[in-house]
Amino acid sequence: MNFLSKLFSSFDSNGSKNPEILQVDTLENRQLLSTVPGVDGSTLSVFVEGSTGDEAFTVSYQGEQLAFFSGQGPFNSISTDGLQEFQFFIEDDPFVTGDDIRIDFLNDVNQAGYDRNLRVDRIEINDRAYFTEAASSRVFSTGTWRPEDGVVDGIARGDTLHANGYFQFALSYAAPTQTTLISFDAKAVGLPDTFVANNSVDFELQINGETVDRNRLYVGESSFPSEGTFVYRAQGDVRAEDVRIVFNNDRYTTDPVTGEQVDTNLQVTEVRIGKETFDPNQSNVFSTGTWLPEDGIADGFGRGNVLNGNGYFSFSSPRETTRIDVEAYGAGAEFDILIDDVVVDSFTTRSRTRLTDVYTFVADGDIAPDRIKIAFKNDLLTDDFDRNLTIDEIRVGPNLVYDPLSSNRVFSTGTWLPEDGVSPGFGRGTTLHANGFMSIDPDREVGPTLQFA
Repeated sequence: MNFLSKLFSSFDSNGSKNPEILQVDTLENRQLLSTVPGVDGSTLSVFVEGSTGDEAFTVSYQGEQLAFFSGQGPFNSISTDGLQEFQFFIEDDPFVTGDDIRIDFLNDVNQAGYDRNLRVDRIEINDRAYFTEAASSRVFSTGTWRPEDGVVDGIARGDTLHANGYFQFALSYAAPTQTTLISFDAKAVGLPDTFVANNSVDFELQINGETVDRNRLYVGESSFPSEGTFVYRAQGDVRAEDVRIVFNNDRYTTDPVTGEQVDTNLQVTEVRIGKETFDPNQSNVFSTGTWLPEDGIADGFGRGNVLNGNGYFSFSSPRETTRIDVEAYGAGAEFDILIDDVVVDSFTTRSRTRLTDVYTFVADGDIAPDRIKIAFKNDLLTDDFDRNLTIDEIRVGPNLVYDPLSSNRVFSTGTWLPEDGVSPGFGRGTTLHANGFMSIDPDREVGPTLQFA
């Protein structure tokens, strides 16, 4: 049985701890049990009140008894003048919900001047409350009395068991039957190796633009957590597109006390939404606060897993993409990749020898080869220097390779030949000697375009 059924605190209605209530072991403060509530297990609190003080009841988890409470005896009376809290830690199950919990009232008696009743105001699981008598309650009871029909089984009949019976809690007192589990691994990252006061990384989980959970981590070694797994069970069927992880207290400054440079960033390595898993490095994760050396902090897909500035990660189901690879060389030759005559990326070649480099752009959607152009734009001719762009191969997706040297499907506008100089045409070679472009016509017949299965 994968749970720890030890009561670790019990308080009377005035908030004072009563050491005589139940004879069970005591655990440390629940904040020490897990960096993030609900990760290594679940915290359960039960809030009850008796009418006589000697009510007996049990608390069960998934049909197995956690503990038996007997209010009988000189030291074991249950509070009769306010709610009393009993706490548990359920080990190895971070996702306990209301429908796992049942409370049974065992020793009803109703006679002249003596009527035992057990009031259960609510339970709390990982600090989320399930109220027994909320207007929209889905809590089922078998021992609750009402003047109009007596003791009858039913849903949302109140917060008191007047006869032997039980409360069976639901997923949430106001939730639809379906829930979506959202969890993610996060870490506070920054420059200092030691703890700096107030150097926290604050972030939120949002669903449809509404904040549903707030968390905090700390940069540097300290007694506070710098990383953890964060778990939230959302009501209903939540789509990946509805979820955001928002970083909102970016700092880049010098700490006035230690003199250390402080750069608070949020790293998110994996996000799980229902049955889908997302890596912020992938093209189906959009970010607004990620820094890259080539363009600084900019919006975009697949820009890495660190929010360097205030911003967010958002998610979508895996998107169809097309990878475009250009194998080229030249002495500082600048060229653009265009799709439908729109520049989507720009590059500068690093080599002036025939040691080619591969320049890559990943486009959204299924991109046909005839929508692509490679445009050379900084031709230079002097007495002792001639800048050209040589393209050995253009690869589109995983299966299509076009060789400008031998293919009559590659059209160019800046290629020089001795017989006609710089002229447009198909199959004119691999080098753009003047500003111009190469494009592909995959439907031209008879050409050594290579296709791989």
